[in-house]
Amino acid sequence: MGLMKLSRYHKLLEDDVLYVVGKNKEACFKFWDKVYVTSVFTYDYKHLIDTVKYYSGNLFNFGNMVVGGVAATLLSDKVEKETGVKVHQGLLNQHDSKLEELAKSNSEYAYLLKAGCTIDNLPPDYDIVADNTKYSKIIDNSFFMYSTKGCPNKCAFCAVRKLEPKYVDYIPIKPRIEILRSEVGDRAGLLLLDNNIAASDTFFQIIDEIKDSGYAANEKMVYQKNGRTIYKKRFVDFNQGVDLRLLDEEKMKALATIAIDPLRLAFDDISLADQYIEKTCLAISCGIKRLSNYMLFNFKDKPEDLYKRMEINTQIIKDHQDENVKIFSFPMRYSPIDQTNRSYIGKHWTKREIRAVQLILQATHGIVSHSLSQDQGGKGYFYRAFGGSEREFCEILWMPYHYIVNRDLYEYKNTNINDWKTLFKNIKSDQFDELKLVLSCGRYQGSANHSSSLINKILEHYVGEHTVVVRK
Repeated sequence: MGLMKLSRYHKLLEDDVLYVVGKNKEACFKFWDKVYVTSVFTYDYKHLIDTVKYYSGNLFNFGNMVVGGVAATLLSDKVEKETGVKVHQGLLNQHDSKLEELAKSNSEYAYLLKAGCTIDNLPPDYDIVADNTKYSKIIDNSFFMYSTKGCPNKCAFCAVRKLEPKYVDYIPIKPRIEILRSEVGDRAGLLLLDNNIAASDTFFQIIDEIKDSGYAANEKMVYQKNGRTIYKKRFVDFNQGVDLRLLDEEKMKALATIAIDPLRLAFDDISLADQYIEKTCLAISCGIKRLSNYMLFNFKDKPEDLYKRMEINTQIIKDHQDENVKIFSFPMRYSPIDQTNRSYIGKHWTKREIRAVQLILQATHGIVSHSLSQDQGGKGYFYRAFGGSEREFCEILWMPYHYIVNRDLYEYKNTNINDWKTLFKNIKSDQFDELKLVLSCGRYQGSANHSSSLINKILEHYVGEHTVVVRK
């Protein structure tokens, strides 16, 4: 997003812009007036440093390089020490006199005079990624932007407090949508990346602006294709989630007046259970029937807490079976925001349990569906994948990896899982402590004798464990 806004800025100044991904030999050995390198995840830090060094190796461009983005901001001292290249920390929100001149002379950009004459308030330039298949589906389907910036919450697990430390409660979206429509045509979706829309004092003004831009509930985008008139359902997605603690009935009713699909709520702590149930049921009563939620795990929670949070969604579906409600969960593994790899294991988790959750989610690409079906006695996918109780869930997390990903094969066709379960249920607490010590680091490699024949028999199931899906 930062590069796309920078591209628009420089094109407004009539500069030539080239966008490349990763190492590009042709681009590297040319002289550029400015080279911008962006970064995302801190665990891609080594790749970031490698890329910066690759381009800064051309001494003509070294002094003209700027590194920015998430990882560079969070690890700015480290990046500058290793590369010698200056880091731009945070947002592109500095006042720009050239943009001010543009805003005064060009009615399309006049909104900047109120919003702020900054690069960050520009619409993204779709052209630079139009030929990139990684992004084409997103830009072909949606306008994406912010209507607010930052978050008044300062959650310990979240990077927003460092990336966007000042909360900005209103950025006009309609003028930017109009600019993009004039350039690239209409889009069915409006993807808003706000970190806390519900905290805005202008919440209702933003909702009205969304509707004025063509994204009211039940609206459709109409266009012609091959001589036919096509009707495509509009959708609005606050992709980073909405703070359920700040939603009341009035705000929920307002959200129901736009084409919200889905409504994403964060459910990061089991202590929010009552509020989560209340606000989810409120959304359903207001007519919002497609909901999604983010669930942080591996922070201060326990595995049982994650199960409880997921099961709550299944129970809500049961309670609204006749209302066509759909709820999807996205468990998100916590990693410290300044860590350059994903090795962090929370106090109440082990490496094996983390890997087990990932393997369960592998079948659905990270999504947990809470829909009910006649399979498994009407319980649906959730109970089959995660177990029928907290105890069963914790048991599944200690299964050999290949049993997890090939559940049907090893449970129904050759009873290996049933044999493992029988042994596992007979284990005593002190024996389980020993077993955890052996297995907690991940894939089992050893074959040494242990304190009891029971543990040795259990460990036989882990010998040569793998994660390949077997079909027979």
